[in-house]
Amino acid sequence: MQIERRHGTTNQYAVRTQRINGKATKRYIGKVTDPAIQLFAENERLAAAEKLAYREECSREQENDRAAREILEWLCQWSSHWKVLRQLHEREMHSKPTAAPTPTTESDNKLPCLQEFNETCRLAEEGDADAQRQLDAWIAATPAILSEATDMIGTARDYLIQIVGSASAENSVLWQKKIDSDTSAILEDAGDDRLSQMYAEVTVLAWLDVMRSSIMPSLAGGDMNRASYWGTAMGRSQKRWSKISKAFRLHVKQSKKSQAEKKSAR
Repeated sequence: MQIERRHGTTNQYAVRTQRINGKATKRYIGKVTDPAIQLFAENERLAAAEKLAYREECSREQENDRAAREILEWLCQWSSHWKVLRQLHEREMHSKPTAAPTPTTESDNKLPCLQEFNETCRLAEEGDADAQRQLDAWIAATPAILSEATDMIGTARDYLIQIVGSASAENSVLWQKKIDSDTSAILEDAGDDRLSQMYAEVTVLAWLDVMRSSIMPSLAGGDMNRASYWGTAMGRSQKRWSKISKAFRLHVKQSKKSQAEKKSAR
């Protein structure tokens, strides 16, 4: 709604411009001094403010989701290296490098693929000095690799709690308790070592992300763009959950197998 002053008078009038059949047309509403017009103008101002606040809320909502998604994708990729992580963790815990390792580089902190890792281990066992140095570098970098993952897990946890807790403080407390209780529950089958604890929490976070993404479309109401965004987000979260939970199940299976082998060897 606009305010205009007509020629030949000091009165101000409220008008609204509408586009009809592609042509802008002004519609006279009434004098600005009319209480009904003032009420109408105030309602329109409030409606515009609510619309702006809603857009900003949706924008923040999607920004937070994108930030959480980036971290969860990183954790999904991290969990896919469970075989390499497991072996590196065991070597770091139970063995010592054959020589003082060189300072780790950024490339050492990147997990190798399973084929590269197995080949390096094979060559190191055959006495290849270069392979042994590379293996020692990976082992030396393991604490940093796990530390980075720990930070990512904590950040993902904070994001998910922040998003669902925006409705009320009680939601934040409930989700924190849910994460802790579910992590403890699935750890009963996985063992209490650090790597298993990390995998368990990543799995719980991935599942809670699926729950969050499945709820959000229903909150969109008639906003088709918002509903579409969260429909796509739900599909991505389900794929992440599938990959992460599969890696966790395989890790648990291997953990039980290793524990059984250690017991039988005693």
